[in-house]
This record gives sequence, structure tokens and C-alpha cells, in this order.
Amino acid sequence: MEQHHMVFHSISKECCRWLQRQQNVKEESLTDWMLYTISERIDRIYYQTFTRNEEAFCGADWEWWVLTDGAGGFNAYRFLVQAKKLKAGQDNYPLISYGNRNGLQIDLLVSTAAARRAMPVYVYYSAERPETPQQIKNFSFVRPETVEWCEHCTNGVYMSSALSVQKKIFALPRRKVSAVDLLNNSLGLSMCDLLFDTKDSPPKIMNRINRYYMKENKEETFGGIRHSGKDIPPYLKILTERRQESLDWLEMQFKDYLEDITGVAVIDLRDRE
Repeated sequence: MEQHHMVFHSISKECCRWLQRQQNVKEESLTDWMLYTISERIDRIYYQTFTRNEEAFCGADWEWWVLTDGAGGFNAYRFLVQAKKLKAGQDNYPLISYGNRNGLQIDLLVSTAAARRAMPVYVYYSAERPETPQQIKNFSFVRPETVEWCEHCTNGVYMSSALSVQKKIFALPRRKVSAVDLLNNSLGLSMCDLLFDTKDSPPKIMNRINRYYMKENKEETFGGIRHSGKDIPPYLKILTERRQESLDWLEMQFKDYLEDITGVAVIDLRDRE
């Protein structure tokens, strides 16, 4: 793989600086800038934006796919992502328990992800720092040294399983939820640079994430979040094969697949040799 110069570290650090200097920046601005900039800096990452339905039904902002080599083609791991800008020094429970007339956002996110065989994920924007010992405790399926890899990194973007948020926030009595509480149950975006680290191959990393999903979901979902062959949606194949072209027509043609997400991001880790 070509060198990508720790782009996720750099992007996450820049987001942190943005949050510190302009505390009122909108999460939509952060998301658009983050995904666009990552796709500009790494040619293996691409991002297609769509228009937004005002009344969200799926609970997600965008869809994220990670592609790896697989038998008879490639494997595609699916994630549904909802972004949240956390509030420092305040109660973030209302932010996580947000809903509309279709229901609680987290319930919509989790149920839609289950139907699409995707991992429901929160992306948090915050200039706060998590507590590494708590992260290690909360991510028992990850080697401690892996979590510690970014202990001293500056992150403004973090990722968390929505299933674990359901379990650790909503399964307990109502309480004040600080930004750090949520960050302790997340990992910095900088950890995504491990996907480009040849010491631990991308298929191994993605398989571990897939096993975690199947354990957390407590369902015998065949394949988990891994899709292959005919199971890969047509719009993803078009994105991977024709990504150098203008694909503005994609949303209209595949609106039944895409519903009300604002875009699709792809991390292509397939061997090009």
C-alpha cells in the first residue's frame, strides 16, 4: 500500500483545533470537511454526497464501507454512522436520547443497521480527552497495547458502537452523561491509521470487528456486517468501479437503497498489485 502519512491522525487533530477555536461550529460542517478532506488526501478513500430528507427515518447521517480482498471478489464491511458534537461540561444525555416523530434516533439507527447488516456507529466531535484505563476496560476485545497506541494523540473525532451506548446509557437509570463518559466508550479516529499498517492486515482487523458486532448483536446474522458477491449493493459496485466519474445521478437511481443518508464513504484496502 502507498504511504498515507497518518492522515486520520492529522484530520482528527485538525478537528480538535477547530472545535477549540470555534466552539459553535456545526457537526454538519465538521462531517463534510472531514470526509471530503480524507478523500482528497488518500486516493483509496472516496466519498459521494447526497441530498438529505428533512425527516430522518434511518437514524444515520452517512454509510461507511471498508473493502478488503476476499475469495471470488472482495469483502465489504458496512457501517451506519450518526455524528454528534458533544458538549463539554454539560449533560449529553439529551443529545444521545434525541428523537423525532419516527422514534428515538438511536433506536432508528440500531434497527436500520440490523436490517441492512451494518454496524451502527456514533462519530463524536469533541475536544475532551478520554481516560485510557477506562477505554481499555470498555474495549476488552481489543488488545490493550492497541488502545494505548493513541494514548497521547490529539483527537477531535471519536468512534463508538451504538449498541454499547444502548447498553451502557439506556439500560441504566437516567443520569448525567458527560462527554468523557461517552469518549471512554469510544476510540479516536486516529486509530483508523492502523488499517493502513501492514503489520496487522486489514482483513484480520475487519474480521475482529465483525466478530465483535455479532457478539454484541446477539443474533445469528449470517456473515455479520461482511458482504460479498451478490450481497454487495449495486451502488457500491458503481462507486468502486467508476469513482473517477461524476456520479450525481447515483442518488436518484438508487434512492430505494440509500433512503435518507447524506452520503457514502468508502475505504478501499484491496491489494492493487
